[in-house]
Parts: sequence; structure tokens; C-alpha cells
Amino acid sequence: MRYPTILFAIGLSWTNAVAHHSSVIFDEEQEIVIEGVVSDYAWRNPHVYIYVDTEDDSGQRMRWQIEADDIRTMLGSGWTPTTLVAGERVVVYANPDRIAERRHALMVSLSKPDGTTLTPEILEPSAPPVAAADIFSLWDPTRFIEAHLNSGSLTEKGAIAQAEYTDEDSPRSRCVPPAPPSTVVAGLIEISMQEEHILIQTEEFQIERIVYMDGRGHPTDGERTIQGHSIGRWESDGDGDGDVLVIDTTHFADLRDGNLFGTPSGAQKHLVERYELTDDGTQLRVSFVLEDPEYLQEPVTGGILLEHAANETFMPSACDPETARLWMYE
Repeated sequence: MRYPTILFAIGLSWTNAVAHHSSVIFDEEQEIVIEGVVSDYAWRNPHVYIYVDTEDDSGQRMRWQIEADDIRTMLGSGWTPTTLVAGERVVVYANPDRIAERRHALMVSLSKPDGTTLTPEILEPSAPPVAAADIFSLWDPTRFIEAHLNSGSLTEKGAIAQAEYTDEDSPRSRCVPPAPPSTVVAGLIEISMQEEHILIQTEEFQIERIVYMDGRGHPTDGERTIQGHSIGRWESDGDGDGDVLVIDTTHFADLRDGNLFGTPSGAQKHLVERYELTDDGTQLRVSFVLEDPEYLQEPVTGGILLEHAANETFMPSACDPETARLWMYE
């Protein structure tokens, strides 16, 4: 997807980066025209791909791999699973891969013989904000209002791991979901209150975080997982309402980029998050303190404002491993 999402990085401010991979592999200063016949239309997440067969000057057939957006964004821009069929002629305007031999490009627009022109993303004007009664609603991290990250220094082990990190190491390329706090930007977030716990779900990777609210503590020797073991409590926001959700999470599994971008997480990782409505109820303020002495010399803090997604529909989407690795080139 090409709308703002955040990756966490030591030594960097939060940026409008792509959750799945960066568009840096494409030359966005150059636009090429690819005219040919659709050979395949792969309607899958995390990215839709269109394959177009063309011919070079000598008549030899070439196949182009055209990268589009994620399914949610494509649907919102007028695309459907049946927009294209094999054998259909199209003209694609695209930004080429910086390595021309790959015949790989990022779609700017696509035109059909009947004059229909589609783009991978249409940026609609923002609807008027709608206030939420509480945090139990849908929240959109793709159009954040503000974000910040105060980064600490890495341990020697953390610095070596980050320096050696490449896109090939990314668990996301194998459809392994991100760990908190990065889950706060995994597509739309739905927060719901169950009988004895709060459930936090994400569209991307279909993550489900359970936050126990029954007063229990963390287990002494519990299972370590990517999402960890979370317990929560309510705190007052200062006016006596007690409407700030504080989530304390431990028992994180080892993960190659489980802390911050390119930095692993270890057994000592400890995360404390705060979820609080803004005064007008149209945004959700999320802040965190992250500790992991194996890789971080000092705690890292950060925060983001999410918009209330009052008019959106929650559409959890499975990650397709084959599609997730299409952008990985040796």
C-alpha cells in the first residue's frame, strides 16, 4: 500500500513508509508505457500483481510483473477481482524497477480499450470526523495526524543485528506478523470488549491480541509468542473517568525484527502501552515504552494518533506467502 504507515527504527524518526516493503526499488522519477496482453491477474495480499505480455522489437515475448496495491486500497479505488481477465489488452503507465532486467514495475495507471482508466489508489477527501464513545471501535493508522519516536542506543548485540539486517531477513516476507508495538500500524485496528478480556485485531496478518482484564498477572513460566502475554488495567486520565487503557506485555518470542526495524526482540522484552481517546473522541492516542536490555541500552518511547474509522468496514486479510516474496530479488 502506498498510504502512510509506520516502521519503527532506532535512530530514525517515524516516517511514512510502506508496511510490506519500500518503493525505493522503483525509479519514481521515470514513467514507462507497457502495452500488451494480460496473462495473469493475481488478486492477493499483501499486493495485487498484474502480469502483462509484450513483444520487443525483434518479436520476442516478454512478461512484465506490475505491482499494484493491497486489496483494501484496490477495492476503494474501483478495482474488483474480475476487473481484468487473461487475454485482455491493456496499456500500463508505471515506474520501472531500478534494475531494468527484472521487467518489474510499480503501476501508476492502467487503461483498457474501452477507455476505462484505473489507478491503484484514489485518495478521497477525508470525511468529517466522527466521535467515538470509547476506544471500542475501528481505528485507522493510515492517515495519522502525528507520530513520534524517541530512540535510545543499541547494545553491541543490537547494533550488529541491525547493521546486518536486509529485506531478505524480514519475517513479513514469509507472512510472519509483526510484534507489538508495530501491530498498531497493521491496517485497520478493531478493539472490542469481551467478557474477561479486550481483543485487539488487525486487518493485515489477521493478528489477534488478547489483553486480560481480570486482575491476573503474567505467568511465571508461560509460553513466549510473537504477540506476547498482555494484561491490562484502566487508569484515570486526570478527570476521574478512568478511561485510559494501560497494557503491559511480556513473554515475547525471539523475532528477527521483533523490536524495531532490523532489531530483534529477546526474552527480556517488556512493553507498556497506553490507549486514550482525544478530548473530541475522533482520534485514539497510543503511546508506548519499550524495554529489551538484550538489544536496547535504554527504553524507547513513541506515540501515534489514529483516526476513528467510523465509516470503514473491517476486512481481515490473509497474507499470501508467495505474493509476499514477489518483491524479493536475489
